[in-house]
Amino acid sequence: MNRRQFVHLTCSACVGIPAGASLLTACQTMHYTTGSLTAEGIVLSPIEFLEGAIYRKYIIVRNEQMEYPICVYRMSPAKYTALLMRCTHQGTELQAGGDSLHCPAHGSEYDQNGKVTQGPAEINLRSFPVVADERRILIQLK
Repeated sequence: MNRRQFVHLTCSACVGIPAGASLLTACQTMHYTTGSLTAEGIVLSPIEFLEGAIYRKYIIVRNEQMEYPICVYRMSPAKYTALLMRCTHQGTELQAGGDSLHCPAHGSEYDQNGKVTQGPAEINLRSFPVVADERRILIQLK
C-alpha cells in the first residue's frame, strides 16, 4: 500500500464514522501555537482550541526559547493540563495523538494527565500548573 492509498483509506474510515464530533478527533489536524512568553509563563487564548464549531482535545505549544514543546489538553472550559513533551525514559520528544502521548523511540505512553500507561518509562511527565479564564490560559513554567 502506498502513501496515497493509506491516506485515502484512513480518512475514508473517519468520514464513515457517525456524526459524533468527539469521535472525529483522530482525523483532526495537529494545531501548533507559540503563545506569548511572559514573566508569569506562557499565555494562550482559549480560541486556540476552537476548530470551526468544535473544540480540539489538545494543542501543541512550541516556543524557540523552550527545548521541548508542551502539550495542553482541554479537560473542560475551565480545566487544562500542560505536559512537557519529553519522554522520561531517555528524553525523546513525544508525539501527541488523541488522549495520549507516545514515545517514538521505545514505545512509552502517557495519558493526558502525564501518567505512564506503558513502559519502559517509569516516571510520569513533568506537568505545569495552568490558570484559565474566558480570556486567557496561563501555563506557569516555574
